[in-house]
Amino acid sequence: MPPLTTSGTTLKWRLMDSHTQYGILLATLPAGRHLSHDQQQLVDTLVEQLTATLALDRHREKQQQLIVMEERATIARELHDSIAQSLSCMKMQVSCLQMQDEGMPRAANSCSARSATSLTPRGFSFASC
Repeated sequence: MPPLTTSGTTLKWRLMDSHTQYGILLATLPAGRHLSHDQQQLVDTLVEQLTATLALDRHREKQQQLIVMEERATIARELHDSIAQSLSCMKMQVSCLQMQDEGMPRAANSCSARSATSLTPRGFSFASC
């Protein structure tokens, strides 16, 4: 990219809409040159198109972020429901074990108590005796 020259006139257009400034378009005219009315209109149209493109790109990025956030929320809800279901199942199994404990020998009662309160790192399964 050639360095910016200091001779001539530097022109500047802001790439912005009513909400956001996206950048600045710079151009240097040789000394003694000026933009005609048609050239100025062409540059203004280019600036509008660049601004619209940048705004659309930013909108797409925000939409994509929103989609990702919604997907994460869905996964979190499903995980929450799955864990709640597993815990409910465990609670019912513990209740069944406690009801069966009354007629079991003392060693079996001890084993079922350990099983009812054990959670393994791989899930919510009962420990073996």
